[in-house]
Amino acid sequence: MAQTSVVGPAPSRVDGRLKVTGAAKYSVEFEIPKCAYGWPVESNIAKGKILSIDTSAAQSAPGVLAVVTHQNAPKPKEPAGKKERELTDGIRNEERLPLSDDNVHYAGQYVALVVARTIEQACYAAALVKVSYAPEEPLLTMDSAEHKAEKPKKNNDERVQLKKGDVDRALKDLALVKVENTYSTPTETHNPIEMSGTIAVWESEDKLTLYDATQFVKGVQSLIARAHGLEIENVRVICPFVGGAFGCKGAVWPHVFLAVMGAKAAGVPVKVHVSRKSMFTGTGHRTPTTQTISLVAGRDGKLQAMQHVTHTLTSPIGDYTESCGARSTAVMYQSPAIRVEEIIYPVNIATPTFMRAPGECPGTYALECAFDELSYALKMDPVALRLANHADNHPTKNLPFSAKHLKECYSLGAEKFGWNKRNPQPRSMREGELLVGWGMATATYPAHKMNAEAKVQLRADGNATVQCATHDLGTGAYTAFTQISSEQLGIPFEK
Repeated sequence: MAQTSVVGPAPSRVDGRLKVTGAAKYSVEFEIPKCAYGWPVESNIAKGKILSIDTSAAQSAPGVLAVVTHQNAPKPKEPAGKKERELTDGIRNEERLPLSDDNVHYAGQYVALVVARTIEQACYAAALVKVSYAPEEPLLTMDSAEHKAEKPKKNNDERVQLKKGDVDRALKDLALVKVENTYSTPTETHNPIEMSGTIAVWESEDKLTLYDATQFVKGVQSLIARAHGLEIENVRVICPFVGGAFGCKGAVWPHVFLAVMGAKAAGVPVKVHVSRKSMFTGTGHRTPTTQTISLVAGRDGKLQAMQHVTHTLTSPIGDYTESCGARSTAVMYQSPAIRVEEIIYPVNIATPTFMRAPGECPGTYALECAFDELSYALKMDPVALRLANHADNHPTKNLPFSAKHLKECYSLGAEKFGWNKRNPQPRSMREGELLVGWGMATATYPAHKMNAEAKVQLRADGNATVQCATHDLGTGAYTAFTQISSEQLGIPFEK
């Protein structure tokens, strides 16, 4: 193996010129011959049934090639259920295929697709589709869905209901210091600059090319191939650049299936570009959370128990879980007793999905707020409190970490920040007329690892090409992979 310097000096980005000159092509910007445009019709009720769909006016509108509904849609097969497939087979947070029946599960659900020669024609004709509904009373809040609340055992392969030691005994011990508070976070939406979108091109009856804005090209390939009974090598997914995602482009959403179905129905390539408005319902969001955290400690600051109960929303057609406690309280600090409960409420709102540290972000926010409250109850420095409860092994699995340098982080951070100058009393520190508060918090995020493959071509002229089916979110994957390849192959970066 070549000697490495861990990616070496900082080079200019290999894709930098393409981006600053506007030459970088994003998925829906490819110009495909005879490409038509698909515009979805969205439900304006949150729950109920479709009684009828009148598409006659839309079908006779200028430029319209097809109007696809649940009554005439080319039906793909239902890919394997969530419990029957691996993560590498693709992700569907919304488990129901679009246009599969006459049921409506949330407002904004796609109930039809109009395909026309121009996007203006498709948009106009979609407005002519008349849908009659039999609305039902929707469940929209945790309170209204309380009778349907569930405690999922796992989130993917991760256990989310966790118990270690006797939490109740510590909670009842009056000699210990206890803090208990409830923290809430709102619904959050991703809305990257590049909206989601797909161009579907049927090259033949058994070959399909997709230009898709995705964080997971292999997942799209696998799901679409299985849905349409195609050999996986006959489905090609092209995504040279991604204009931001933050998690919403990790799953395969209904618009991808719609583009494929629309292209099949119209007999031409079809582009479905999700509108900015539909990004709020068609590509997921972070669920609101309500988290109650109880911390119990001795006067020396040593934790005796931690309890983290999280309430989140999911949808009737997906069982997504935002694992707040399992990914924060269960992994951060040492305690002889830990209990984590995750409770989900199915409501008639579009399915949630991953968003920038799913679970860890809202979970550590709540946990670290509670730790600050405990530090004041104990009159103990927040850094010292965290050091007193540092976990040398995983707190709930009791396995050693492969590496951990959190104590050094605390020490170096405190030194660089000048933490010893902090006055813990509220309203005691000022800069001129401004009140200034100093705080600190710990964060965590797991290191995920999956199988991957790469192909290397070495040429006689000294150049090399390295290929891998992945994506660049804009964070520099092209450049990083080039640096890694340069080191491992012993070939100059520019070659």
